[in-house]
Amino acid sequence: MGVGHARQAGRLDRRHREQGLDVVRLSPGFVYGPGGLFASAFVEQARAGRLRCIGRGANWWSCVHVEDLAAAYLAALTRAPAGTAFAVVDDEPLRLRELTDPTTDALGRPRVGTAPPTLVGLFLGRTLVASLATSFRISSARIRDQLGWIPTRPRFRDEVAATVAAIA
Repeated sequence: MGVGHARQAGRLDRRHREQGLDVVRLSPGFVYGPGGLFASAFVEQARAGRLRCIGRGANWWSCVHVEDLAAAYLAALTRAPAGTAFAVVDDEPLRLRELTDPTTDALGRPRVGTAPPTLVGLFLGRTLVASLATSFRISSARIRDQLGWIPTRPRFRDEVAATVAAIA
């Protein structure tokens, strides 16, 4: 997934340089909120007893709440110069285990075990599992400095219970 996104970002940047395409790129971290991938891949799977932490869960994730991401898009649309790119994440990267445990805690479910990436890859596909098991710690310093964007939900761990409740 990341390879395809990087390839497309390169194409857009090239079109900006060579043809003057008015492009601004935002690269969000893992987006969570009352729907989307967080709901389907974490909350619903935990409710069904199918959620597992891929690998040891020691890989880093950088998250952003969907409403903070919407505010970042608004800031980019109204204030970003053409040809700029911004990472959009909250203030605290966390490990995958730090994402799964608070999610199951918020649901009142037991914390989940682990599953080897190769085994999970048989069900979800190797490309997706490779993406989920990759470590990424991203900084949003550029969008903060240049556009004044600040997340209103700076830490996943402080929002997970309310987010899980909103999904119900």
